[in-house]
Amino acid sequence: MIFIFLSVLISQIIRAKIIFKFENETSGIKRRTQYFENCITSKEYFKETRTLGVFGYFYKSFLDLTTLLNKKSIQAEKKIAFVETVLRLLNIIGYGGIIGLLLYYIFNGSVTVGAFAAVFYSVGKINNVLAGMVDNIGGAIKELATTSFLLNFLEEPKEEKCTETLDKSVDIHVNDVSFAYPGSDGVALKHINLEIKQGETLAIVGENGAGKTTLTKLITGLYQPSGGAIYYGDKDINLYAPEQRYQAISSVFQNFIRYKLTAGENIKISDMSSDMPLDEVLTNAEVPQAKFSNGLDTMLSREFDGTELSGGEWQRVAIARGFYRTHNLIILDEPTAAIDPIEESNIFRLFKESAHGKTAILVTHRLGSAKIADRIIVMENGEIIESGTHAELMEQHGKYYSMFSEQAKWYKR
Repeated sequence: MIFIFLSVLISQIIRAKIIFKFENETSGIKRRTQYFENCITSKEYFKETRTLGVFGYFYKSFLDLTTLLNKKSIQAEKKIAFVETVLRLLNIIGYGGIIGLLLYYIFNGSVTVGAFAAVFYSVGKINNVLAGMVDNIGGAIKELATTSFLLNFLEEPKEEKCTETLDKSVDIHVNDVSFAYPGSDGVALKHINLEIKQGETLAIVGENGAGKTTLTKLITGLYQPSGGAIYYGDKDINLYAPEQRYQAISSVFQNFIRYKLTAGENIKISDMSSDMPLDEVLTNAEVPQAKFSNGLDTMLSREFDGTELSGGEWQRVAIARGFYRTHNLIILDEPTAAIDPIEESNIFRLFKESAHGKTAILVTHRLGSAKIADRIIVMENGEIIESGTHAELMEQHGKYYSMFSEQAKWYKR
């Protein structure tokens, strides 16, 4: 009986190891397959994949990866089948040994025919029970193998961080900060030194890849610097736990999330504990409330029998979400890219008025909107090359002057 039980148990353990290896080798393939499937079927990609005529490319990529995944799956199943076949043979040998012993004892008179039948029936029942137990154990081992990556992540030792409240209504000091993305040969930021006064509105401008967004993510604590440190007052932000780093900070990024929730939930989700009147937030962000047929209970998703918003309308909802969150520091990182320059300037102006007494950081490509800031810094190749008010920077005839003059040509008649 022990021989039978062990053969089945060993087969399940080996099965789990094979599955674990398969999951480890194919996790990246599965993610890419899912991505290409989204490119084919998701509404997010629908217009561009059709207009560019790249549906066939994504479909072929999806099929190629699916074929590769199936090939690896068949290889794993073949190994499992071979191991189980061998160990099942050992199981049969063990079962045959039990029958052989019973026959031996009945022929030498040690047991009666009735006892033989009773023992044979009992052995069969016990074997079935043990097989069921082992199959259940094997199933659990298989599930553990497929979720082992999550379990390993959860078991990783967590770095102890300070859980005290980190005050955000203070000056922010960026001291000799550098940053490089993992796996990148270059440096995204180089020895940045910057002081942001409490209550100041700071605009960060520069060409694509200058390091603007990276700097804001370091300031909010989303990224940790490769060198240097960022202080709120005299407190190093990266010594604090995540919940303390993000508390009292609101941010609206260009790649915001379009939650498939009601209009009210899309805004309130940024801070469920806030009691700020939604009417004020909607007005400041110029959210198109006329599109909400059922008021704030309007579902913003056609998939759930709701309404759909344009890109610019969604951006206003995202901005309202940022305004609604209780904050002492707010960052707008080009959230108005789908809004025309005049409306963008209006939103920034309303934003500055509503953010009175609070620190604000604006990241924008449109330099006309940056004029509302108390101070503007110009970034290039991961460095701050100019700093001052709009008037001061124009007088310097440097990078800012050149960029502003170039953009101004597009608005002259």
